Amino acid sequence: MMTQNIAIVGAGISGLTAGRNLTQKHNVTIFDKSRGVGGRMSTRYSELYEFDHGAQYFTAKDERFKMILSSETFEDVIKPWDSRAFYKKENDLIPDTGGFRYVSYPRMNSF
Repeated sequence: MMTQNIAIVGAGISGLTAGRNLTQKHNVTIFDKSRGVGGRMSTRYSELYEFDHGAQYFTAKDERFKMILSSETFEDVIKPWDSRAFYKKENDLIPDTGGFRYVSYPRMNSF
């Protein structure tokens, strides 16, 4: 297979994952409009505080992804998030039982 030059637009989790996989056999350049990587998993900083302004958590339903998250690589970074989430349906709040949630520690851009 011939080595290709590949451009990826977006340094969020999908762009970074694609770039990581493609660099095994191709030349990859990742472009992003922001100062840093992370996309919706990025963290903002000021003198007084820092906050995750995109995704507050993520889920893992695919068994391969769960296996990656449980590897030693992420043991100090990925933590289960024991939370109670709800969604609004008409005028009711319904408990969201859609699966287990994870957070990246100490902030989302650590992932």
